Amino acid sequence: MNRNLLKTSAIAGLLMVLFFANALSVKSQTIEIYQTFTSDGEIQPFQPGGNNYMWVTETVFDNNVAGIYLSGYHQPSVYSSRFYTCTEQEPPEDLDNAFLGGLYLEGSTGYQVEENYFAGPLTTMPDSGSIATIGIYIKDSGDDENEIYNNFFTGLDAGIIAEGVNRGDKTGLCLKCNDYRTCLNDMLVIEGDSNSRYLGIKEYQGTDDTLSSALAGNTFTFEVQGNQAIDNGGNHKYYWSYYNNADYLSYFHHDEHPSYVTYPPDPINYSNQSIKFTNKYIDYIKEQACPSGISIPELKTFENPLLAKSEAEIQLSNLENELDSLLDGGDTQDLDFEIITSIPDEALELHDQLLSDSPYLSDTILKQAIYKEYVLPNAMIRDILTANPQSAKSGEIMEAVDGRYDPMPDYMMAEIMQGLGQIGDLESLESKIGYWQQYRTNAINRIIRGYLSDTSLIGRQDSIIALYEDESNLKSKYRLAFTYWENNQAEQALNTLSDIPSDFELLLLEQEIHQQYLDYFDILRTMRDSNLNIRQLDSTNVQTLINIMNADHPLISAYARGLLIKGRHINYNESVSFPYQIKSFPDYYYFDPRKTKIPEEDHLVLFPNPCGDFVVAYFNTIKEGHLGKLLLFDAYGKELDGINLNCLQNQFVFNLSDYSNGVYLISLFIDNKPICSKKLFKVRK
Repeated sequence: MNRNLLKTSAIAGLLMVLFFANALSVKSQTIEIYQTFTSDGEIQPFQPGGNNYMWVTETVFDNNVAGIYLSGYHQPSVYSSRFYTCTEQEPPEDLDNAFLGGLYLEGSTGYQVEENYFAGPLTTMPDSGSIATIGIYIKDSGDDENEIYNNFFTGLDAGIIAEGVNRGDKTGLCLKCNDYRTCLNDMLVIEGDSNSRYLGIKEYQGTDDTLSSALAGNTFTFEVQGNQAIDNGGNHKYYWSYYNNADYLSYFHHDEHPSYVTYPPDPINYSNQSIKFTNKYIDYIKEQACPSGISIPELKTFENPLLAKSEAEIQLSNLENELDSLLDGGDTQDLDFEIITSIPDEALELHDQLLSDSPYLSDTILKQAIYKEYVLPNAMIRDILTANPQSAKSGEIMEAVDGRYDPMPDYMMAEIMQGLGQIGDLESLESKIGYWQQYRTNAINRIIRGYLSDTSLIGRQDSIIALYEDESNLKSKYRLAFTYWENNQAEQALNTLSDIPSDFELLLLEQEIHQQYLDYFDILRTMRDSNLNIRQLDSTNVQTLINIMNADHPLISAYARGLLIKGRHINYNESVSFPYQIKSFPDYYYFDPRKTKIPEEDHLVLFPNPCGDFVVAYFNTIKEGHLGKLLLFDAYGKELDGINLNCLQNQFVFNLSDYSNGVYLISLFIDNKPICSKKLFKVRK
């Protein structure tokens, strides 16, 4: 089995596309594509990151070490093909850390991967060894809306592995309608080595809706649930239906089907600390849940994708208007300013305001409230976060809580983490927006592939430019710059890049990535102006590309690596990661407030005391082992307020804004008997 490199120019790449469009058997060969330059290094109009089109369909990859490897590629189509991995002989021993499987996508986006068949060494259960056979491996697609849709996997160590950055803020890769049979692991999502703000795949897999085709639609291997093994290296290996050690995701699925597993597998077979399964109780019928996206003759008409784009935009407009009216009370900037300028005397008012805007508080507002520690004590932050269950699923929110000077007690964190098992109203609405964003992006990608594949169309690049000019997001501006460059409009390309910092408020990481795009285009301009091919780059430019590559940022690092490989400045072998242990989570993920192991403390503590319009009452009835109640009395013994406690230890906020200054008493009762009382002094109103 050879790992041959098929080096293609832009023209040869097109010939390859036409060739692969027919039924074809590719034996013992890997198609590795770093499309852009000829084998002698001459520069071509197409650059890594440009609009490079590849179409592979009705092709059989038989007895391959690896079938197709794509790096820095946009808009590829791989569908209705069959990938058989190492079915005739054992793979070489030197491939322990290399990819062994069907399709590897690295730094690529806008892809169509649909209705393919991926088979491992056996069509029954594989015998997992030190080498892992993998159907599809996706690495660093970035925050684009991408989809791996309606494929079949069998006899593999892993059906799909997604590594690194394949998501953004509510956007990213969706693994949808794929069928797994006799795989040791169906879907694995792993962090990788990136330092990105977002890691993993799209937060919402499917949507909180009753539309059958809007749900995730995957079916899982059910024969091996609960199995574990020791691999050849002595590592304890788990078998997973769905594993995720990256950012949290919510998964919306159909009800149980008589023949397939479409509902959540047993908790020991999915990482339930980082995946929330939600049953929408919709019957699973494959044809309705997963309609084919290639039933129409591919890319022969733009009518259907244009209609789909229009439909999605109408739905998005309605949903986004609804979200804007609800999020942070309809004015994030005003609420953010209110939190920033708040003082301790306004704590109760601010607490009540944030609760009234719940469960539609944004991460921006939640983090600002958490940071305002001298105004909002832990008990108030706990109230706010539990009223917004999405907070428990946000790594940024949990990091902000962990960073408070006064640590949030584990029993409070346990209450917050109950949000892991809930889908709040905000999450439901965001998941519907995410569905229509994906729907719209799929239509746009289909339109672009249509432009690229129709050789009879005059001004194809102009059509793509017009499409990207109509888009308002950051990634489309980078795509627009590449398209201008390919269309010999260098000045417009560079102007598009230079306008980005003024058009977008870039975070620090985005500023770093933007500078890398500027450096990359500077090298392209140097090559063009000096009539250099990639092999003639000097050491300074080569080092710049190496620095971009080593930064491991989505897309742009793959573009830099593509230039370096084509110029023969580096050697590169793709690598895979495979989880051998369960990700560790903080103790509060597993904490049961009813079975606390926290050392016994005072039964009742009041703070602040003296107080203003509120007081926090800490209670502890662990020793007694019975639930109690807290009662508030005035100086004459009249009962003013009370609460029945639902746990043995916690904190409760008493609202005193309606009471005058003076002396009060708060008592802790168990079985109608007071076990502890504390005086409280209210000194201001």
